Amino acid sequence: MQGRILTVTESDPCAGAGVQGDIKTAMAMGGYATTAITAVTVQNANSVSNVQILSGKLVAEQMIKAIDSMGVGVIKIGTLYNEDIINHVVDVLEEKRNSIKYIITDPEMIGPDGAQIMDKQTVDLYKRRLLVISNVITPNIREAELLTGMEITDIETMQHAADMLHTYGADSVILKGGDMISDGSAGIVVSDEGDSLIQFPMIGGSKIYGAGASISTSIAVSMARGMSVTSATEKALIFLDSAVTNSKAKGQPLNHSFVIGSK
Repeated sequence: MQGRILTVTESDPCAGAGVQGDIKTAMAMGGYATTAITAVTVQNANSVSNVQILSGKLVAEQMIKAIDSMGVGVIKIGTLYNEDIINHVVDVLEEKRNSIKYIITDPEMIGPDGAQIMDKQTVDLYKRRLLVISNVITPNIREAELLTGMEITDIETMQHAADMLHTYGADSVILKGGDMISDGSAGIVVSDEGDSLIQFPMIGGSKIYGAGASISTSIAVSMARGMSVTSATEKALIFLDSAVTNSKAKGQPLNHSFVIGSK
């Protein structure tokens, strides 16, 4: 079975993001997603009304079962919430490092309502323990500002932030740029092989429910199938464009089923 990944993140009852969105993205990309749930949420595209955070020990047990049972080689890290979960997740990643090919970390630190999920102490631990062992990190602009402490206003400051994030330890940084370019969007890939700027048209407006998580999951599946990080990013954007273009309504979750049906 090709393209096997483990996604470690929250659940989403509307299935646009979270483990539900990741499972659908992996299927659409021809992969297979195992899961470790960090929290049960009550949310939609605009807000989070309730969260039940699981213990770090339970999250770790889910990870170990998936890795050992399914031979997962690529891990996608999403929403972790607190220090207990971060420490347990990183402990598993370090314990299983010989069997893990890539760690793709999507720093999901901002909720759909714009609220910051982690306090400063938790963010510092996140940088110190998780980012340093990640192979690829995929922040958006607000997450990059939170991690670097700098304001990002244009392509130049995007590049500066990506370079700074690169020094934290990851091999590659994919900074999802929103509308940093007036006539389009931008994703900056910073890697040990050199920097590159991927420009692509604005996709479906400024806010797409679950888009960021779907990009990182798509990249994880493609890298599990042997693609480079730049090629995996380009393929993720093609997937996202198809899923958004064929979504049933603006502001609704991506139409993963269209992508699956088109294969």
